[in-house]
Amino acid sequence: MTQRIKHQLFIHMDYEPSGILEVRYSYPLSTPPIGEHVVRLQGKQVPKQLRSDIEAVVMALSKRITTQPIRAPHAIIIPNIVLGGTTIVIQDQTRANEIPHARIYYNEVVKQLGIGVERELHMGPTDFTGTLQMTWQRIQAKIKGIAWQDYTGRVGPKHLFPMHVPPRKGKTEEKGVP
Repeated sequence: MTQRIKHQLFIHMDYEPSGILEVRYSYPLSTPPIGEHVVRLQGKQVPKQLRSDIEAVVMALSKRITTQPIRAPHAIIIPNIVLGGTTIVIQDQTRANEIPHARIYYNEVVKQLGIGVERELHMGPTDFTGTLQMTWQRIQAKIKGIAWQDYTGRVGPKHLFPMHVPPRKGKTEEKGVP
């Protein structure tokens, strides 16, 4: 038996160290597919609580970064870590059991020797525990709201189906009731 996929937007967010937040959504399962749309928020446009929550996830990811010393002739060099962007998957019904999922890119840099190696680190559902789980839930709710507001603004109210369609006037669901 195949699992039924809910008709929901696919949503993820990208956060840059500069504080820029991009909320990205699409719906590739429609015919034709709805391509990716991006809501870009500059640092000051990002709500304070949301920024704080995202930075808590970035901090949790960055604490997991381990670097190996570089063995060079007559030297052992510890590279500097330069954090890059962070992506957090908010909603994706094709991989719902893998959410929450976060990824951070970082570079191991030894500027004097021209070394710069890009790496990435992931956190999955089992890594979001305790306060980090509550932080994730706040991020999810806020990012879904931003994506939904942009989507409904593009689609327009006349094309949106209500969540519940009430019975027509004069008709009821119960038998025997006029």
